[in-house]
Amino acid sequence: MLEQFPADVKLVHKDAPIPGHPLSRQASIAALAAGEQKKYWEYHDKIMQNMSALSPESFLTFARELGLDMDAFQKSLADPKHETHLEKDTQDAINAGATGRPAVFVNGRLVTFRTLDGLKAMINEEVQKKKEK
Repeated sequence: MLEQFPADVKLVHKDAPIPGHPLSRQASIAALAAGEQKKYWEYHDKIMQNMSALSPESFLTFARELGLDMDAFQKSLADPKHETHLEKDTQDAINAGATGRPAVFVNGRLVTFRTLDGLKAMINEEVQKKKEK
């Protein structure tokens, strides 16, 4: 969608851990720590690919596999700024009406028909509204 609508679509990502998941918060913090070394999305993908095998040790393994500076990574894991970031993003998700993870919105409207065609239809509606103004 970003490629098809470069002038009309921008991606805004919020980190909101899955409520009740025992390692979701740790996983989010680890991804933020990896992001400090420009590896957020790569780390995020590792988490998503290994959801059934997450453990505190796996977070370190993923960092090693991505070639992160381990001292910097471990120091970043303990940085309280990540907790502050998660609290803000979680509150933003709640305020927006996100009831699950991941949640996708188009101009504040929750995408309920979550297919490529459904997303494209909503974007086209919003682009059309913009043109009519």
